[in-house]
Amino acid sequence: MRHLTFSAEVHAPFETIWKLLLDRIEHPQEYFPGAESARIIERQGDELIREVKAQGVALREKVAIDRNAFEIRYTLLQHPLFSGTVTYRAVPFARQSPVSPVQLTMVVDWVPKNEEAEQTVLQNMSSEIQQEVLSLKEEAEALAGK
Repeated sequence: MRHLTFSAEVHAPFETIWKLLLDRIEHPQEYFPGAESARIIERQGDELIREVKAQGVALREKVAIDRNAFEIRYTLLQHPLFSGTVTYRAVPFARQSPVSPVQLTMVVDWVPKNEEAEQTVLQNMSSEIQQEVLSLKEEAEALAGK
């Protein structure tokens, strides 16, 4: 299993970051280059199954929202190259202060299914995770500045 993580301090209200994370579930094509479409197949409370088409490949994942832990976990159910999870966590440094920064973390725990997948992890994944978190940070801080 490959365990990759990246965190950033975000200077935006927690609610702004959380809304962005939730919107990404419903509309990944607006946030991820290469994502062409998404559809929710099943929804039950704070869990759903969705199918996303990206670069011509369809993948299926279970999305679980844990509002108490400030966490959203994506579990790959069907993917040609990987199995495993991606977790986003947004934790305010001080819950009593609305202007306190938020620690935003992305954790990827993926098992490559073949050599092609292994090479993808080794060559690209770390920088892509960092870019993903920094992009979220930038967007949240821009929204907070409005």
